[in-house]
Amino acid sequence: MGKGPGVDSEKFWAGILKIHWGIEADLFVLPGELDLNFLAQEKNGAKCILKIMRNDCPEWLIKAQIEAIEHLNNKDSSLKVPKVVKSSKGASFIREEDCAENERLIWVQTYISGKCYAKIKQKSTSISFGVGAALGNIAKALADYKNESLVRDFKWYLPGSLWIKKYFSVIDNAARLEIISKIVDEFEEILPKLSSLRQQTIHNDPNDYNILVSGEKYQFLNVSGIIDFGDICVAPRVCDLSIAAAYIVLDNSEP
Repeated sequence: MGKGPGVDSEKFWAGILKIHWGIEADLFVLPGELDLNFLAQEKNGAKCILKIMRNDCPEWLIKAQIEAIEHLNNKDSSLKVPKVVKSSKGASFIREEDCAENERLIWVQTYISGKCYAKIKQKSTSISFGVGAALGNIAKALADYKNESLVRDFKWYLPGSLWIKKYFSVIDNAARLEIISKIVDEFEEILPKLSSLRQQTIHNDPNDYNILVSGEKYQFLNVSGIIDFGDICVAPRVCDLSIAAAYIVLDNSEP
């Protein structure tokens, strides 16, 4: 994660949260690749997540995320996903200028307790099973969510990931290049079959920071949430499983 937004920025966005949502809270920066994410904590202990999108974030992407999250909650309120918190005027998101006078799209989600999967030490097959079950339930609920904007060929669309081949030249380590080339060759072989599989709207980014796990040390741990729908798209639904599996086996002596 890059340099945090700073105290002044946090005070600024806390003011925006109070004006538009009527929530007075202290803000604590959360990890984010492109957007600003804050944990907002009120004096009474209540928490929510404030999301400030990057400068060039398209409005359709925010709308699609909100629609998908609301679709999931309407289909099954027990699904492990956040809820969208409407503004004081009933808006799902607002537009507001930041400190540099750039217009930003801003929205708020409910807080889900738990640690990122990446930060838990006592990982187990039961947690892996829980991740699969959570993703399977989300996929089933999203099966009838249609949005033409989500049929998109972008960097994180797995069937389109052969774009990496043009960057082989930047890999100086010959042994590493050989490993990656072999993986890409194997992927090219299975690509026709992958592309022929049933496609639907999927989360598309269940990495180890978007999977939340709850439970205290020495107690049974379980998946408490799947967050961050920023890479949502239409793709073979097996892609969610493969992405999660790739992260779950990281740093595991017996992947």
